Amino acid sequence: MSSAIEDRMSAQGTPAKWRSRDRPVHHRRSETMTLGNELYEIEEGFWLEGKEHFLDHVDEKCLLAFPQMGEMHGVHSRAEVAATATSANRWQGLTMKDRQLLEAGEDFAVISYRAEVTRADGEPYAALVSSAYRRRPDGWKLAFHQHSPV
Repeated sequence: MSSAIEDRMSAQGTPAKWRSRDRPVHHRRSETMTLGNELYEIEEGFWLEGKEHFLDHVDEKCLLAFPQMGEMHGVHSRAEVAATATSANRWQGLTMKDRQLLEAGEDFAVISYRAEVTRADGEPYAALVSSAYRRRPDGWKLAFHQHSPV
């Protein structure tokens, strides 16, 4: 899936927007792909792609922290999280700003960013988002995901 999102660099050298491109099921980092690029590419898929992306990239169990009423909160299975990725609740026009990355060892990393996006119903949405990933034999898997609407 290609997107019109273009790569741009902020004054600090942190990519302000990232390009979406066709993705293999398991992300294998090449010498030119940084951990940040890899994780943000996976993260973008959670906003814009469907159930298969969730099944491929969510860990066996995942802690979700959503403050909105009716949203999932707590520890959920991969299948439960993937079931939320329906066409009725997909997003459009995603921008990820102020991207941060914490590498907390070889097999654990946390990213944080400001998301600006439009809901399927046309409503704009903005939030500070954090996600934690664990490296598994078949790639990085989402273990924690949190939104704080702004």
